[in-house]
Formats: sequence, structure tokens, C-alpha cells
Amino acid sequence: MKQLLDKYKTLSDQRQYHKIIAANIVNRFGDAIDQIAFTWLVYELTHSALWSTLVFGVNMLPTVLIQPFAGAIVERMRKQNVMVVCDIIRGILVAGIAFGYVFGILQPWILLAVTFLNSLVEAMRVPAGIAIVPRLLDKQCFDTGVSLNSSCSRAMELIGTGAAGFIIALIGVHGAILLDALTFFMSAGIIALIRYQEETKHAQLNVHSYFVTLKEGFHYIMKSDTLLVICVIGAFLNFFTTPLNSVLPSYIHEVLRSGSEMLSVLSIAISLGSILGSFLYPLIAEKISKRWLLIGIFMFEAVFYILIIVLPYALTSLLLSQFLILVLFFIIGFLSAACSTYLSVYLTSHVDVDYMARISATFNACLCCCIPIASTIISLLLNITNFVVIILGTGFLSLFVALCMLSLRSIRVLDEK
Repeated sequence: MKQLLDKYKTLSDQRQYHKIIAANIVNRFGDAIDQIAFTWLVYELTHSALWSTLVFGVNMLPTVLIQPFAGAIVERMRKQNVMVVCDIIRGILVAGIAFGYVFGILQPWILLAVTFLNSLVEAMRVPAGIAIVPRLLDKQCFDTGVSLNSSCSRAMELIGTGAAGFIIALIGVHGAILLDALTFFMSAGIIALIRYQEETKHAQLNVHSYFVTLKEGFHYIMKSDTLLVICVIGAFLNFFTTPLNSVLPSYIHEVLRSGSEMLSVLSIAISLGSILGSFLYPLIAEKISKRWLLIGIFMFEAVFYILIIVLPYALTSLLLSQFLILVLFFIIGFLSAACSTYLSVYLTSHVDVDYMARISATFNACLCCCIPIASTIISLLLNITNFVVIILGTGFLSLFVALCMLSLRSIRVLDEK
């Protein structure tokens, strides 16, 4: 533990990066509250599961379709300014939803439009937030810096999720959404205090120069086999987590024979594992090779998906099987967070700062596009089979991916970098 704390002490003089962590903590707390409050608001306004699904899809659309193109634009701007402006705009949009609800003028189509605009602004903000990191953080601090940022953000997200119900009960759904708007304005204020040097490209942005910039970004990824493989691995990680999220309520009810309280317990187990996995990543990176860390998560996913089905039927004690499954959820959260942190560290340390916004935007789009794809596949499969087959099938597919990774040279060279 002393060795780990000594590593984190190296961040003490990274004062400008501290402001990014503070802004992210505030943002994550607001987002966690908003996630609960917004879901409740959509239901109160529409009383329709279809609208909830539609709002979710519209929320994902800009990330998948627009963010890669937004990254090329952000590359030519001062990242700090983009982040501040985006946070202010998002704060105004979210506050507008709250006031519209209070005054009774909020309509489903307005909610849909504001959701799209909010996600569109976020598509600009995310690549700017990633691209600013290597300009604020010394290269030797990338591991600890990204780990601390991730663990603090996950911890605040857990706190926000736990507090959301009490906040909604205390100040109402509109008050909770206004609180989320306030966190955006606070984040903008913190980011505005950052002091750093950045040379922006002053060439006029026109259609030709934009597509040249965009093409350079895609070429940068395609010419690096390792970077391309890292992107695909990240997409697969998202793909394989979607089946469980989609069928978890059915699994808890029919296999674990429990209610909604078990959903909360398992979610907390994953969150706690994620916080610890992010925090301990600097030590993990020293003890385990990067190659085996990535292969290991897919191998454990295979074991995880098979055991969560087998254990409840193999053990006579339901309580024991629930406890073991709780441990499995904690471990999967731990390993997933460690792998996600590594992917972030790899991008930060191996991508040229002049390409960071473009590459990170494309990377995020690839990761996010797998979620609706996996959800669509699962919806189709549920028409012809049950969720148990889907969970087991996901486990065997994860094992197949792990075996394929063993033979990839692009994975082997990760330990040389």
C-alpha cells in the first residue's frame, strides 16, 4: 500500500490536472443524479416505455455518428474553451428542462430535441476533455493520473446514484435536474481556472481542410495495428457487458429468485470493484503484463457468464450462491475498470497530442456503437430463445475472443511499449 501511495504522491505537483479531476467529480455527481431523475421525468411525462427507449437511442446517436467528426473540429480549437462553453450550454439546456417541467410546458418532443442537443454538445466536449489531459499531466504520471481520475469519478458516481432517491424525495424531480444543471456551471467555472499553454491551428476551417483533418485522424488509426486492435478490444468489452445489463432483471427474478434489492446490491458490488480496480491500476500494471490483463478480462468474462448460471442450480444453498455471485460481480467490475483504465492510459501516452481529439472521438464512437448493436441482437435473440442461452452464449463467445487474442502479434507488442 505504501508503494501505491508513493505513486499517487507524484501527482501532488500536477496542480492544473487537479482541476480536471475536481471538474469531473462534480460532473459525475450531477450525471448520476440526472440519470435517475431524468428516467423518472420521462416516465412521468409520457408513461411510455417506448418514449424511454426512444430518448435513450437519441441520447446515444450523436456519440456514435457525430463524435468522430466533432473531434476533427475540436482539434483546431483551444480545448479549455471548448470544455467551458460546452458545460455552460449543457447547464442551460438541463435547466431549461427543469423550468419547462415546473411551468407545465414540457412536451415529449421538446424533451427529445433537448436530449439530442445535449448529446450533440457532449460529442464536442468529450474529445476536448481527453485531448487536454496530456497537456496538463507529465508523461511519467499518466498511469496514476488517469487511475485517480477514474476512481474518484466512479466513487462520486456511486455516491450520486445512492443520493439521487433522497434528493428527488427532498426537492422533487425538477430540483434534482436543476442540481445537475448547477454541476455543469460549477464544472465550467473550475475548468476556466486552468492555466496551460496550447498552440491552436489558426488556418481557416473550411470544408476541404475539415475533411483533410478528418482523413488524417482515420489514417493515423489504420496505420497502427496495435492502436486498431486496442480500439476493437474496447468495443468488444462494451459488447460483452451489454447482454448482462439487458437481461439482469430477468436473471435476478428467475435464477436468483430475488427482487429489486438484489439489483441494487449487485450494482453496488460492480461499482465498488470498479473504484478499487481503477485505484489499484498503477500496481496492477507493474505486476501483470498488459497483454495478459486484456486477455484475462475476456477469459474471466467467460467464467463469469457460465458460473452465474451454473452456481444457483449446482448449489443447494441459495444464500451461498448469491454470495458467490456477488463476489463474481465485484471481480468483473474490478477487472473491467483496470482494463478501461489501461486503454485510457494507452491512448494518452501513445497518441500524438495533435491527434488526440480526433483519435479519442473515433475511439469513443466505436465503443458506444457496440451497445445499441448488442441490444438489437439480444432483442432479436429473445424472440427465439431465453436469456439463459444468451448469457451462456456470451460466455463462450468471450472465451473464443480470448483464444483469438493469444495469437495476435499486435497484442504481444503491448508488453514492449
